[in-house]
Amino acid sequence: RNLENQKKVLLEERGFLNSIKLFSGDQIPKDLVTKMPSIKELEDLLKFLSVKLKENYSNVMSCDYKIRDLTNKLDVLKRELQEISGPKKKLKRSIIVDIEVLKVSNFYLFVSYLVKEAHWRPLYDARGNFEKNEVEMVYYGIVKQSTGEDWNDVEISLSTAKTKITGRMPEINPWFLVPYKPPIIKRDFNYLEHEKAIRRPMHLLSEENLETKVEEKGVAVLYRIPNRATIKSDSSEHKLHIYTQILKSDFQYHAYPRLSPYAYLISRVKNSENLQLLAGRLNVFLDGDFVGTSSIENIAPQEEFDLYLGTDENVKIKRELIEKKVDEALVGGIPSFTRRTIFKYKITVENYKSKNIKINIFEAMPVSGDDRIKVKIEKLNVEPKEKDWKDKKGIYRWEFELEPKKQQEIFYTFIIEHPKDIQIEGLL
Repeated sequence: RNLENQKKVLLEERGFLNSIKLFSGDQIPKDLVTKMPSIKELEDLLKFLSVKLKENYSNVMSCDYKIRDLTNKLDVLKRELQEISGPKKKLKRSIIVDIEVLKVSNFYLFVSYLVKEAHWRPLYDARGNFEKNEVEMVYYGIVKQSTGEDWNDVEISLSTAKTKITGRMPEINPWFLVPYKPPIIKRDFNYLEHEKAIRRPMHLLSEENLETKVEEKGVAVLYRIPNRATIKSDSSEHKLHIYTQILKSDFQYHAYPRLSPYAYLISRVKNSENLQLLAGRLNVFLDGDFVGTSSIENIAPQEEFDLYLGTDENVKIKRELIEKKVDEALVGGIPSFTRRTIFKYKITVENYKSKNIKINIFEAMPVSGDDRIKVKIEKLNVEPKEKDWKDKKGIYRWEFELEPKKQQEIFYTFIIEHPKDIQIEGLL
């Protein structure tokens, strides 16, 4: 409040100085009619206004900085006040140890205990270098805590263990398929009791399913942070460096133009033998420039994985429907019961980068899911490198290298025949 009052006085002073400036600008031309102000008078006035306004602006800025710092301290204190006055009371703990002393001596007592409200999550920086064909991957831990006690200049270790997940496998029970029976509503239930009776087992089942779907790779790894750190008990985040590794990379592009008009830069890399990577956000830098964010999944030591490094605007992808023809043939002047539709598409890839690129184009060809629907793929000007990619039915993959300022076109046609009285879902 004192700083706000100081700032108010300074602003009033500035207004007074500005009024002198306005008065001088208006009065001096009038004085020129009767008398000429001396050079010294003009210089003194200019010097006075210049010095005073500079001091004023400097003092106002100093007040703003102090107010900002105090506001940050107030926010921290308000959070601490909320901790000790809210539903979750702040606790003071003490440890009592009974010791039987046989002789006079000195000793150290080491105590370990568990606390709640201490968390960490992974964060990664991936710095791609095209010239060296490598990626520098930096592994950070974002740590925050509100345990009620500050950690001042402490050694920190981060564990990948999932302590909230039970270490015992779920009970194995037979899976019986029985006809569905709607729940029996008894007349002596009121509406609220009936809702509780039906919803309670569904809620428990949901919780069990959420737990069993959690994936873990490998055993827990403990990362010991080499430098000491201070973590305040105010839930503020602290970024701690864990590990840096250099990964040899095979840079290439993936594109799926049916759903996205972008080329995605991929780096095929292999994790080091002693590092487990948890799923987390990835900041991507290419040749020193920040280009966006991505993510990685859980990666085990020595596991090969695709590192997605974002989109590249210098590689253009375009998919066009260049022809659609519906053929309903007449047989003896009578319309056929079968509809025949022809689709012709073109995919264009253009390289505006200064060097050759390797690119994979993926396309989902239609696959019949009914005996009455016939699908035929034809007129491919470029044969795909792989059909049914990764055993996914109808997924074609083209792979080729493209020189700078060059383009590649892929043409394909598919024909769909089906009875006129059925409507096909997903035909775009």
